[in-house]
Amino acid sequence: MLKTTLVVGGTSAERELVIANTLSQNSKSGIKTAVLIEGLNCGQPILFPSNDVLVTRVTSGCICCNSPTLRVHLNRLIQQKPDQLFFSLANDLHFQQVRSFLTTPSYQKVLELADEINLKSIIR
Repeated sequence: MLKTTLVVGGTSAERELVIANTLSQNSKSGIKTAVLIEGLNCGQPILFPSNDVLVTRVTSGCICCNSPTLRVHLNRLIQQKPDQLFFSLANDLHFQQVRSFLTTPSYQKVLELADEINLKSIIR
């Protein structure tokens, strides 16, 4: 099962920084991490693709409102068989619908929703 952490709220740069900090604190050699960031970064990227980190940035578009962009990129990342996934959402408006979508039978077989990080509660 692919351990999945949902990161929501804040700007894409703020979410990317939280993910980078989490990875640096929990870094283990040989762990392949996929990061899907909704919303394009306005500044300098913090995360860069490497042998251990797959980074995909996509424009905003709700996965539960029939936007194929996030779904296609999520599926591509899953096919690369990472050990963990950070799914960064631009806002929490449809958070419960996204959670429900990620627990549909087709995703429930491969994803384990492990953690949630809401930047609204961290950043003031």
